[in-house]
Amino acid sequence: MKRHAQPALGTLVEISISDAVDAVLDDGRLQAAFHAGFTAVHTIHGLMSFHSPDSDISRYNRAAVGSVIDIHPLEHWAMQAHGAFIIPLSFLACCLLFQRMRRAHRALRNHYSGWSMLLTLLALTMLCPVLLR
Repeated sequence: MKRHAQPALGTLVEISISDAVDAVLDDGRLQAAFHAGFTAVHTIHGLMSFHSPDSDISRYNRAAVGSVIDIHPLEHWAMQAHGAFIIPLSFLACCLLFQRMRRAHRALRNHYSGWSMLLTLLALTMLCPVLLR
């Protein structure tokens, strides 16, 4: 399996090509496949980066309410894919976290650290308005 990684989208993006595909492609076409994949990732990164003043996200933030903005076709696809993945993943993570918390509570683990964390968060919630005056 061939793997290449580059920083993009706020993380390290890795593209892997299986051995079956690697056996069919010569080195030139393999490198072209990696290049095409990273070009698409960097295009999305350029469109979705709020650090870049000419990105679509920066244009959204500067636009007036109700104005119409043209977007890149890949951005619509990226937003749809993000929405399709984040909803089931967040549901799964919440279900697993809840089960883990119930198991730890029944096993009488982390009681002191859990209660101290909750009391600290409660104190910060109550004190923040006072401290920020």
